Amino acid sequence: MIVDRLAHSRQRIVDLLKRKGPLSVGDLSRSLGLTTVTLRHHLEGLMGDGLVAPPSRRPRKGPGRPELIYTLTPKAVSRLPRNYPELCSCLVEAITGAMSEEDAESLLQRAGRRLGEREGLGSEARLSRRLHRAQSFLESRGYYPEWNDGSGQLTLSHCPYREIAEQWPVVCQFDRALLEGLTSMRVEFIGRIVESQPACTLALHPEGF
Repeated sequence: MIVDRLAHSRQRIVDLLKRKGPLSVGDLSRSLGLTTVTLRHHLEGLMGDGLVAPPSRRPRKGPGRPELIYTLTPKAVSRLPRNYPELCSCLVEAITGAMSEEDAESLLQRAGRRLGEREGLGSEARLSRRLHRAQSFLESRGYYPEWNDGSGQLTLSHCPYREIAEQWPVVCQFDRALLEGLTSMRVEFIGRIVESQPACTLALHPEGF
């Protein structure tokens, strides 16, 4: 398909700029075997998507006008392959192997609560604002949160690190403490995905923690 070929060519440009950039149109043409006209078309598209920065000038080694050279933007770098799941898995394995389960749970709770307090609005904010902030934060992280009206319970339909939590269920305490930090409320699990439930369900208690 034309769209697939277009995406493939632009990905090759992004990959080469990451490996060897900044590069000129001539540099890209020689490395990728694409015409300068085609490359300029792709570069315009990548700049329009915010993935390639507007060109800067590079003096030539010999006579002639300076060359225009292209680099990736931070947005493009953020889309390159990452290996967070394996890093997270190794860290959790190291933590649980270096201390007792109780100490590992305490460490993960402190980390989760610290993140929640940093991202939350604090206990002085109105409850409705705290809950809305918590939902927005969890939504942006892929938890698919949904409040169960009238029950004081929150359902999380997705676990962003399910494979890790299934191997080390103590990781779930990070999420529980995270929600406590976000809402300034005491939180307890009612059900968890790692316990073969369709979703994680948590009860929030307004008396604090």
